[in-house]
Amino acid sequence: MAHAYHFFLGCILYFGSLSSIAFAGVNPKYDVKKLPVDLVPVANLLGKWRSVDVTGNGIEVLPTGMILDFGIEPLPEFGARSLNFTGSTYWPDGSLGHFEWGFLMVKNRTRTNPQTLVGFITTNSAGYSLVEFGMVQNGYVDLELNNFVKVSFGSKLEVYELRRNLYMLNNGYLKQDVEAETNRGRAAYSVMYQKLYP
Repeated sequence: MAHAYHFFLGCILYFGSLSSIAFAGVNPKYDVKKLPVDLVPVANLLGKWRSVDVTGNGIEVLPTGMILDFGIEPLPEFGARSLNFTGSTYWPDGSLGHFEWGFLMVKNRTRTNPQTLVGFITTNSAGYSLVEFGMVQNGYVDLELNNFVKVSFGSKLEVYELRRNLYMLNNGYLKQDVEAETNRGRAAYSVMYQKLYP
């Protein structure tokens, strides 16, 4: 029972007050009607997602968020349009176990380049940043590691290779596949997410 209480308390802290969720309408950050045309290729990611299933091995080697949040970034002063991203994992006692934040940038196809390119730049509480580049096609985001940067001397992790896919399933769930080679071993797992909001 205590675990359920802590989970509920964590949800309240994470989402704000229940009244603001129930009566405020759709937050502009998640309003698909306000989505810039540049971000249409990744519109399916918009919202807050909670993991419902993890399969495979190595999530402790290279963790990812069990709660994902993709929201519309206000108009940037320069550069490509992007979705804000946060990912978090809470322990059963309600404390924060893992936190990451960053941007998913989109560069749409042009006459000279028919591909829709994406860049995913994240920093996390474990003391490192990941720079991933890839493409998006029909809502399927395919990313590969471009650069691994330690932002803390305390970080012992080294990531040599990383491939990440984000895509929607027919049942409305979001799936994330992660494959990585690190100095702590190999990670190959999938996380299934259910949409929480909107």
